[in-house]
Amino acid sequence: MDAGGSSSVDVVIDEAAWEDIGGQIAEHLNFKGFCTVNPGLLDTVLARAQDEAHELVLRAESDGFTPSSASSPRTGFRDAYGKFRRPNPAVAAGLLGSSGSALVADLGPPPPSEADSASLEVSPAPSGSVECVCLHGLDQTLTDVEAQVWPHLSKLGFGKASRTCAMLHQAGNPLDLVDEGHYPPGLREDEATQWLTVFRRQRLMTIVFLGPDSGVLELRPHNDEDAHTCRVQTFPGSLVVLRPDLLAHRYVAPSGSWALSCFSLGTSSGARRPWPGRELTPSAKHLDGWIVSRMQE
Repeated sequence: MDAGGSSSVDVVIDEAAWEDIGGQIAEHLNFKGFCTVNPGLLDTVLARAQDEAHELVLRAESDGFTPSSASSPRTGFRDAYGKFRRPNPAVAAGLLGSSGSALVADLGPPPPSEADSASLEVSPAPSGSVECVCLHGLDQTLTDVEAQVWPHLSKLGFGKASRTCAMLHQAGNPLDLVDEGHYPPGLREDEATQWLTVFRRQRLMTIVFLGPDSGVLELRPHNDEDAHTCRVQTFPGSLVVLRPDLLAHRYVAPSGSWALSCFSLGTSSGARRPWPGRELTPSAKHLDGWIVSRMQE
């Protein structure tokens, strides 16, 4: 049985229509900045993906879990893929918010068939790591969806894309984490620069919601406090493609809910310049200001 329903989503993917979904998604992105998708994931796949995520948590705890700041979105922890940590608030704000990204873990390199096209500098996952067959399969789904969309986005002025490694998010209450002794970490210069690059070059964010619970993805235009917040209902197995350069995004779901995401990045420009015609997003501005202040110390 397929997860989720199709009546309330913009695009439904089935085998016959797979080659047609790119244009459909692009139309919604151009019109409203996001698109909801039912990719037809099986309940058994989602259940196994949840099990794999829990196995990663157990492995982290057995290795002496110490939440630390989110590191490079390109290389992850290099030798620590799958290790959960609490992201710095400035980074979490550009992911799925402090609640939606209460804990995060880099899944690791994308499937080998996509490594070259993604132009990623990645290190192999460590020996003895949890085998995440379903999570890596879902990572491939993110890549496949984006690959269908990009050829249709020339009208938006997008350059050739690269993509970040997939990131696994666990929703939770940040106050509960503080009660457990997991405090927000400070920023490091290298991670601030790396995340600034992502938040400056981000063009698409693709998210698949794994469950086990449904949630709400809140979307609102950047730098417009009076704008209407669009609340998108998510269900286990649903997928959302959004324009993170245009929309602030925050995921609200019961603690222990999972999501998997990646960013598609536009052509690189100067180290701290935004995309021509666009201002830096609030997260990028925060990181940029932090870097400048550190340089002036």
